[in-house]
Order: sequence, then structure tokens, then C-alpha cells
Amino acid sequence: MISKRISLFILLTLTISLSFQQELKFPFYIEDRPQRPSSNLISFKELPEAPVVSSEDKRACIDMCFGNKPQCFKMEIQTGSFYMWVAELNSDLRVDNKFDSSKSKSIERNRTELLLEYQDDKNIVGYTAKDDLYIGGSEEQNKVFRGNFVLATRSDSFSQTEGMIGLGYTPSSYEEKYSLIEQLYEQKIIFHKVFTQSFTTSKKGELTFGKIPDKIVND
Repeated sequence: MISKRISLFILLTLTISLSFQQELKFPFYIEDRPQRPSSNLISFKELPEAPVVSSEDKRACIDMCFGNKPQCFKMEIQTGSFYMWVAELNSDLRVDNKFDSSKSKSIERNRTELLLEYQDDKNIVGYTAKDDLYIGGSEEQNKVFRGNFVLATRSDSFSQTEGMIGLGYTPSSYEEKYSLIEQLYEQKIIFHKVFTQSFTTSKKGELTFGKIPDKIVND
């Protein structure tokens, strides 16, 4: 009887353990960016590392919501940086959809100002915050975690960009993690710091965190 109980306990433990070894999958899409006169705005040329994204007028995006009550944005996937940021309501970023922190009941703002530097002298200035985050645009099913991000207040380089998800590693000199994948890993939502970006059509694809999908491994 004791042996059976021990076997049942081991089986139950393994079942619970395996249930947490999850992977997160979210659809993304390629969005056409309207052409703007180059004399007025500097075009955004940093592109995700995906061969189908070959024009500077297109970008790979994923829906993501911030706050309580959630506010949702088209977040650009950026594999070459570690910042996650969204345009703040009173910012000078040239987008219509911006995050209004006064409408979120769960936001924490410490007002630490950061300079987010990109290639070709592009940059974002903003301050740090923490709030409820939802990947995939559906707060009912995809509430993932409370995460760090930057509320962007100033930029002379970005246009038509509501926000950006950086998937690189945060430097050790930073006290907090701002990379989405590192935050998922630290909070034990995923167990491997890996992601894949695969395309199903010329306009749609899938972003997977935590595991390389079998369909890619077996391709």
C-alpha cells in the first residue's frame, strides 16, 4: 500500500511538473507602414531577422496590452535590442495610439529616466514603469505577468511605431530586466530563454517563447 502511494505521488509530481513546461505561442503579422516624406521624418530601418521582411516599409508586429484596464498596441518585434517600450500619452512620438497611465489601476512608476539607443543614432527617451502585461491582445486569456517596460516620452527618430518588444539580453549593469523573454524566464513562465519567429504566409506568422516548436525542429 505504501509503495502504491509513493508511486502515485511520484506520478502526480511528474504530471504537475510537466504541466508547467509550457510554451507560449502568439500570432504576429506584417503591417504596411504608410510612406511619409523623407524630409520630415526619419524612416525606421531596423528590421526583424526574417527573410520575408525585406522592405523598410513593412514590419513584423504582435498585439500586446498594458495596464488595468488594458490598453492594446501594435508592438514591433525587435530581435536586436533588449528594451520593451510603448508610446506615452503626452509623448512627441507621431502615433495616434498612446498609453494613458492615468487609466491603469495597477501601474507602478518610479520615474527613472532611460535613454534607449539604437543603430544609426536613433533613440528613445522615457521613464521606467511596471504593470500588468498581456501578449496577444486578449486580456481574458493571455494575462502573462507583471513586467517592466519603458514609457517613451521623446524621440526624433521613430514614426508610426506605437511600441517595441526587444528580445535581446539586458546588460548586467541594469538592475532590472526589460527584455520580454528574460522577464518571462525570471518569473518561471518559460523554462528556456529561446524564441522562434516563423512565417505561415507573407503577412502572418507565429512567435513562440520557451521552446522550439516541433514543426521547426522536424522541418
